[in-house]
Amino acid sequence: MASANDSGLSSSILSMDSSSCNLEIEKPLLSGDKPDPSPSSSSALDPSHSTNGAIGVAPAPGVTSICDPTCGDGGSAAIGEQFLILAKSAKGAAAVQLIKEALEAPGLYVFAELLQMPNIKELNSVVEYSSYYRLVEVFAFGVYEDYLKSEPPLPPLSPLMLTKLRHLTIITMANSAKTLLLDNLVKELCLNSRRELEDLIIEAIYADVLHGKLDQKNGVLEVDFALGRDIKPEDLPDIAATLKAWCNNCNGLLGTLESLVLKANSQKELSIQQANYIEFEVNKIKANFLRQAGSSGDTEDGASQIEGLRDFEKKLHRQKKGTGSSGMTKAIPSKFWPKSS
Repeated sequence: MASANDSGLSSSILSMDSSSCNLEIEKPLLSGDKPDPSPSSSSALDPSHSTNGAIGVAPAPGVTSICDPTCGDGGSAAIGEQFLILAKSAKGAAAVQLIKEALEAPGLYVFAELLQMPNIKELNSVVEYSSYYRLVEVFAFGVYEDYLKSEPPLPPLSPLMLTKLRHLTIITMANSAKTLLLDNLVKELCLNSRRELEDLIIEAIYADVLHGKLDQKNGVLEVDFALGRDIKPEDLPDIAATLKAWCNNCNGLLGTLESLVLKANSQKELSIQQANYIEFEVNKIKANFLRQAGSSGDTEDGASQIEGLRDFEKKLHRQKKGTGSSGMTKAIPSKFWPKSS
């Protein structure tokens, strides 16, 4: 089982659940915090790239390196925009060097827009550079297995490229299943052990491309969030059909809700009318009682009639609320006051 000391991470990042052997990984609260690399970590955790921002290759003439390690997650969109600007003027070897830097840039995980740049497209028609265009296609739409099975072979990957392509492979697998077997991940990513996989997942979480929990007891990765990937042009019709079906379901649900609202409003209106009718009848009976009491001239008899009216109102109120001690089925007496002697 990996521990906080093994991975070089502080206790604020890793929390162990001894009952289930779960390793929960959270991003640090401060964006500037970095995991301490350890000798047992994978090559992508080499301090040579995490401390000085080295990208493994020197910029070609006319291309400015923009792989700043301090960019953070919030600067990933700005980095992609800068690469697109540089791609407008970079050609040939300069465009190849730009591709290398883009594939190694921290926080940059989408490449479809770069593929659409005219100068990058031109590389596909040049035999010497076409393999780099296909390499960008793998990073945009493919997985690590696609790179290994590519014919003719693609250019070799630097440690940073290899780590990013493995991250993208995990993202692709997580988009189809939220629970991933660790053994399957080790096989798909061509790793030597689970320890290497754990280091890779921790790096992905720090890069904010993956959120989840390592369940070491059951040997699974439970994914809570995974970054979206570039969309292939041939997938657009399927996406449009899915969105159309979703819109149709929403319209059907809205129609059902509207009918329920109309039904509820009509029932409310009927209840109000019934309440008004009962109140009208009560007031009518009350007026008749008071009129009869006033015309009889018998104060004692009138008081008895009024008292009977009050008893009637109380019983009626209990029946409406359904909380009367006598219950709803008890018959209301037909006489509410004694006859005059």
